[in-house]
Amino acid sequence: MKKLLLLSILLFTITCVYSQALEFSDGYFYKNGMLYTGTYTEYWPNKNVKQVQNISNGQEDGITEIYFENATLQEQRSYLEGKKHGLWNTYNEAGIKIAEANYRHNKKDGIWRIWDEKGTLRYEMYYSNGEKTGTWRTWDENGKLTGERNYSIN
Repeated sequence: MKKLLLLSILLFTITCVYSQALEFSDGYFYKNGMLYTGTYTEYWPNKNVKQVQNISNGQEDGITEIYFENATLQEQRSYLEGKKHGLWNTYNEAGIKIAEANYRHNKKDGIWRIWDEKGTLRYEMYYSNGEKTGTWRTWDENGKLTGERNYSIN
């Protein structure tokens, strides 16, 4: 009986220690007071995956995926040592891509596009090192080009 009680207490303690959620403080993720490294997965109450983050030395590093409660991908983000870096995609609940953005070292950099809920391209924008650049375009709901504006970096 004592062994069973001791085993139960040990299992309960291990479960409590390893089931603690990540803590976010001062720009870093911690678990049990230490910088966290690994893949962190969070779940919706219905047990579907809510979010999957790759974390290294307390900072997001690699791909982070965020899901709607129905398990459909909502966002895919890319990080490098805690900074936005790479392609970010956003989808609606029907699985249609509605936005893409590019970052480089935490600044907007490259092409950005926005589609409406039906998947029609509506906006195309360009950035270089956080600054607007290139020819920005807009389209109407039928896909007809309705505007252009040129930006140059001084």
